[in-house]
Amino acid sequence: MLYKYNALDAFYTWHLSTFFKQRQQDDDVRGFYETLLIPALNAFTEIQRRGVQISRPVLRNLAIDWLERHIALDTEMVEFAEREANLVNLNLNSPKQLGVILYDKLNLPVFYDMATNRKRVSRDNAPKGRSTNVRTLELLVGMHPFVDQLLEYRKLDKMISACVMGFDRDTRGDGRIHSLVKMHGTVTGRLSYANPPIQTVPDETGLGEDDGVERADETGLALGEGEFPSEEESLEDVVSPVSPVFFPDLW
Repeated sequence: MLYKYNALDAFYTWHLSTFFKQRQQDDDVRGFYETLLIPALNAFTEIQRRGVQISRPVLRNLAIDWLERHIALDTEMVEFAEREANLVNLNLNSPKQLGVILYDKLNLPVFYDMATNRKRVSRDNAPKGRSTNVRTLELLVGMHPFVDQLLEYRKLDKMISACVMGFDRDTRGDGRIHSLVKMHGTVTGRLSYANPPIQTVPDETGLGEDDGVERADETGLALGEGEFPSEEESLEDVVSPVSPVFFPDLW
C-alpha cells in the first residue's frame, strides 16, 4: 500500500507544480519564488538542522538562582496574605484571591480589563472586573511591594517553566535545540519557531544583572546583532566560525 501512496503523492505533486508554476508566471512572482523564497527555505532548513547549542552549566546555575528566588517570593507573599488578608494557602495563580489582596486589602486603584483597552472605572461599579493581568499590574508598580513581588514571581515562573525546564526537555542528544523554522508562521510575515517557540524568549528579564546568554567556546567568542533575538542567534549560528552557546536573556 505504501508504494501506491508514494506514487500518487508524486504524481499529484508534479501536476500541482506545473499548475502553480504557470500561476506564478501569470502573476509575475516566479522570480520572487526562485530568488528569495527557495534560498530562504534552504537557509532555514540548515538553521534547523544545526540547531542552537545549550549551555548546560548556565542552565544549571540559572535553575539554582531562579528557583531559590521563586520559592522565597512564594513564601513571602503567602505569609503576607495570611497575615494581612486572612487568606490561608494563597494560590498565586488565582485572580480572585489576588484581587482580594490588591483591591480590598491594599485599596489599590482598579483598572478594568486593560488588555482590551477599556477605560478605567471605580471600584464601586466594577467589582467583578478587577484585573490582575500583567498590563494592569504594571500600572500598579511602586504602589505596594506586593505588586512588585508578584510581577517578579510571574517572570521567574515563566522563565523557569519555559527556559529552564522547557529547554532541558527540548535539548537533544547533540546538546542542541532544533526548533522548526516557520516561514509563514505569522500574519505579519515575521519568522516564527515551533517545538520549541524560541522567538518567545525575552531578550531581558529584569531578574538581575547577571542574566544573559553566553556565546563563547574554547575557540573564541562569536557575537551577533540583529533586530530580533531569534534572528540574531540563528544568523550568528550560521555565519560564525565557532559554535555559539545559547541561553535566553544572555543577549
